[in-house]
Amino acid sequence: MILGIIIVVIGGLYFYDYIRTRNNPNNNKTLEDYYKDAGYTYINPLIDVKYLGGISDISIKNRIDYTLTKEGLLLLYSDIDQIPVINSKYTKQKLIKWDNIKDISLQTEQSIKEKVSLGKLVCFGIFAFAMSGKEKLSTKEYIIINVNDPKGEYNICLESKDNQNTIEKLNKRIA
Repeated sequence: MILGIIIVVIGGLYFYDYIRTRNNPNNNKTLEDYYKDAGYTYINPLIDVKYLGGISDISIKNRIDYTLTKEGLLLLYSDIDQIPVINSKYTKQKLIKWDNIKDISLQTEQSIKEKVSLGKLVCFGIFAFAMSGKEKLSTKEYIIINVNDPKGEYNICLESKDNQNTIEKLNKRIA
């Protein structure tokens, strides 16, 4: 009796899965296909960086994925605690076109502090005003992307475990 119920339940689950996958047109799509459907040409996997600020539309609290596409650096982000996925109803997109990226540089925390408060404000938020002039030198480096698009000029501050590799990937695209 119990064996019969188990067989019926397993058979029902198998049949449900069969019907679900048979009627799903997306079951054989690759990641490149999803980007193509969204209007982008996927060229590289996600780059591993942490967003520290610079874009007024995006909070540092957002979950953000960065993808290199033929068109530009694509930021996928979500306002809620959802993993950003292309074409998801929870995901917002921001494309920074390669033509709009003017410069990508690696800067130390000290060099950012020496600049006008805007650079400090981008990377360190309101804590930038609390930074004093005499502090021990920090060797921590940040990736600064200077963007000039129709909304104006701004700097995006990113942090990566492998800054040099990330900058090389980005510079290949803007060169």
